[in-house]
Amino acid sequence: MRETRESSIGIVNNKRLYETTPEIQAFTGIDDAAEYFKYTNKWGDTATPIDKEGFRGIGLELLKELCEGIRWGQQAFSIGADMPMTIKCADFRGTTLGDYCDTTSEIRFRRGLKPEYAFSTAVHEMAHHADHIMGHPSGDILKAAVRKLRSDYSLKQINNMKAAIAGKYWTDPSEILAYSMDKYCLGKGNPLAAEVAEAFLRRCRQK
Repeated sequence: MRETRESSIGIVNNKRLYETTPEIQAFTGIDDAAEYFKYTNKWGDTATPIDKEGFRGIGLELLKELCEGIRWGQQAFSIGADMPMTIKCADFRGTTLGDYCDTTSEIRFRRGLKPEYAFSTAVHEMAHHADHIMGHPSGDILKAAVRKLRSDYSLKQINNMKAAIAGKYWTDPSEILAYSMDKYCLGKGNPLAAEVAEAFLRRCRQK
């Protein structure tokens, strides 16, 4: 069903737009991940967003793929040391793969997440974090992207692109941004997703 829907809206699948990181691929457990993402905060204290207890029990392949996505988001969104307060795994009901909480600056990933979805899920949640700490530019970025595409596409076509990007969240600019980014980093997307993702990356580089 998913493959049929993506084919119908012209999504092109390419190779994912990143290379694996030797340091991450050498991880042997969660202690390595916590050490890798350690940083010095604005008070001069050493901190890590990785909640080691929250990652206990997940497979090494999943851990590495999540860390690759976290790293990609940290670099692509120019986050530096302005990382989420907490990153961990949790048990979700339903089909939720991950979530981000603005008020606590916490990212959670589904404990039973399949490794093949881990990288893009991590990028998705890191995009939410970046959007939050930047003051939610997602709304303005989406409006600008729609204006740019209006010369080539009808409003109905653009709304269909929004739905293809974010499903039931198609009216939420922050979700359209996050879904656009997780598609873009895998070499997937439609014209609106590409425009939103590239505009956001430009904004991040200008911070």
